[in-house]
Amino acid sequence: MVPDHSTLLVSATEAPLAVASRQEAINTHLGIGATDDRAATDLWLAELSNPQTLRNYRREVDRALMWARLLGKSLAQITLVDWTNFRDALTSCAKYDSLAAAITDADARAEFARLFGPPVPPKSKDNNAEAPVQVNYFPLRAARSLLIIGTLLTWLRNYNYVQAVPLPPPPRSVKKSRDEVMRASVAARMLTPEQFECVRRTLQDMTWADQHDARTLFVLTWLVASGARRQELADADTMQFLRSADGGLFWAFYGKGGAAREVPVTEEMRVAWIRYRLAINRSTELPVPAGHVVEPLVQPLPNAYGVIHGGNVTGATIWRIVKAFGERASLLANDATDQARIRAASPHWYRHMLASKMLEMGIDVSKAAKQLGHASINTTSIYQHIRAEHMADVMGPVSKALFETPSR
Repeated sequence: MVPDHSTLLVSATEAPLAVASRQEAINTHLGIGATDDRAATDLWLAELSNPQTLRNYRREVDRALMWARLLGKSLAQITLVDWTNFRDALTSCAKYDSLAAAITDADARAEFARLFGPPVPPKSKDNNAEAPVQVNYFPLRAARSLLIIGTLLTWLRNYNYVQAVPLPPPPRSVKKSRDEVMRASVAARMLTPEQFECVRRTLQDMTWADQHDARTLFVLTWLVASGARRQELADADTMQFLRSADGGLFWAFYGKGGAAREVPVTEEMRVAWIRYRLAINRSTELPVPAGHVVEPLVQPLPNAYGVIHGGNVTGATIWRIVKAFGERASLLANDATDQARIRAASPHWYRHMLASKMLEMGIDVSKAAKQLGHASINTTSIYQHIRAEHMADVMGPVSKALFETPSR
């Protein structure tokens, strides 16, 4: 069912005054500080810190708000039928064309085309990678949009801004499409064993006596051996470590989505920590004794003027360290394709490498998920009862295998 075209392009300011008054009263009491949909969604977006996530979520907010304007409703008034039509508009070319044809205002039609028009398949950042598999991106886009809007509406419901989250299920064909897209995405962001050998040899050729090299060696070793995301490593400090009852050392922090993680510190990580700290003349103790000054795990280096800015480095700094290392490691590759892929490697590629190596060595999928900190509710039930201590026996052999010289 497509919305009645007579309701299209009703101004948001024409929504019933009673709704605005009710929202103003509710939100004044709760302290959300918003009396209209745009202000309320801006408050939700303000809680996001990752720039890429913010861009993606803002696009979905813009979709939801435009849909509300087309219907002449506020977010609190949109029904299950309305959201089902929203899903169908993102899924079906015919429904999109029908709605677009009814919009007479040129600017509004252009905005509708930007937000609801046919999606463009994602392109690989690696020009030498194989083209992604051909899938139907319409249901995939609709499913992603409903997921994000569901998160938004749940947040608004917690503040009593809306009373329900009446969203329909995603299109039935999404699961296969999502799996295919994810497989293609990961395959395009993996180094082959030969390419990773250039990485390993470059690490061996670098010296701990140089502070720049020492920091690069530390960052690469911890990314490869822990599977940490770049922002997790950038935010890490010396107080995020604890010992288990049997003496094992763990890196404890809050990862993506605020999920608590405890990552075993492997022998390779421990040795890299000691050598890095010696290179910058710092204490090598972990965990840090009580009363000691808390320091960033990755230390900032002096700028061009010899000044060291305090605090943690940024995720962008970790990214630049890895990209500069990739340029260096690519020089060991003889093939132009290998050189390009090594240069293209980002911090997340090494996370993929760890996941692949764990499964290749026969590590249980639930333990791999625990190590990587995957937050999907679909996999939580698999590994929620696994204690962090159990991971120490898993990660030691995996970390060693990643760094050892392969047999010829």
